[in-house]
Amino acid sequence: MATIITDGVTELHGIPDISDVRDCLSILTLLGCEVTRIERDIVVIDTRNIAYSEIPKDIIARTRASSYLIGSFLSRFGKYNMCESGGCDFGG
Repeated sequence: MATIITDGVTELHGIPDISDVRDCLSILTLLGCEVTRIERDIVVIDTRNIAYSEIPKDIIARTRASSYLIGSFLSRFGKYNMCESGGCDFGG
């Protein structure tokens, strides 16, 4: 989610192919980023065409990592208006 702050291309290494990561990459794609997995654990994210957009609730609700959008959105767009992040229930 921190790649949102940049205006360019970022290459990330050591990125596992798990559901939380796939959801985060889907969010970036919905925002207009170009996301490419070039190897099993390497992802390239191009944020040059990103645009502010509300993310569908079903995606936000699936992962706690979506809370990282708050700081990135505030830094890049100066605003954030999304539903509450989801993920597993840690209890009462």
